[in-house]
Amino acid sequence: MKRKYLVVGVLVTLLVAGVGALFLFPLDTTSTEVPFEYGDSEQSASSGEIRVDGELFVAHEATVLGPDAAHVTHEYEQVTTEYFYEDGRVYTKYTTTADEDRESIRSDLETDDDVVHYGHHEDRVVLVTEGQGTYDGGNLRSTRSITTRPLMSLNYDQVEDGSDGDYAVYEPSSAWVKLNRSLTRIDPERGDVRTDPETDVLRSMSLELSLTQASSYGEYLLQREPDGSIHVEYEYDPDPEPTTLETPDWVEQCVENDDCEF
Repeated sequence: MKRKYLVVGVLVTLLVAGVGALFLFPLDTTSTEVPFEYGDSEQSASSGEIRVDGELFVAHEATVLGPDAAHVTHEYEQVTTEYFYEDGRVYTKYTTTADEDRESIRSDLETDDDVVHYGHHEDRVVLVTEGQGTYDGGNLRSTRSITTRPLMSLNYDQVEDGSDGDYAVYEPSSAWVKLNRSLTRIDPERGDVRTDPETDVLRSMSLELSLTQASSYGEYLLQREPDGSIHVEYEYDPDPEPTTLETPDWVEQCVENDDCEF
């Protein structure tokens, strides 16, 4: 009987020690290696967005056929910047809901191109410029990187290898990451990542992720609700169609016909 009580006592001690360890031992970030590469071909079409707690953080839409033929749009919470490249010329439309003046916008754009239009349109300020330039991909690569950055922290399990001629499909699993100097648990709620099975180039993703700040696994288990959420969408096509670009309406109206009504 004494032996039985001794065994029970040891088990209880181990259980208490184990639960305590959930709160006492610090967690470390998860080491991951993503199963894909980012495409950066001379011709491509892509789109993507990331929303934090339902609010837009960054989005883009782009069709690039070459240095002299590209149409790229970057969208943030208060600002949308649209570029159209054609035959050595670049046309830019900057739209913001903030009350910015002409020179502050030009400073944001880091441009000395000719101002075609600057004006207030209801709750928006619009600046249109025209100048010489060709597409180099720098801004788009930066926006794509911001859009897909949450993917870099996750682990992935392959659920389809693409041997049937379709994409390889990966589903993410949870990970611990450092966000704003705080240890955060990222938990996938739904979605997957799809890649070209021959090149491993990322072709699409649609993910819903929940975020929970916690300094220990025990603290994480006691959280009833996540602290936030991230929604990510992304598409990439290295063989875009059509093979010619249509001039945006605002270029025809505002630049070519001096009719800048937005």
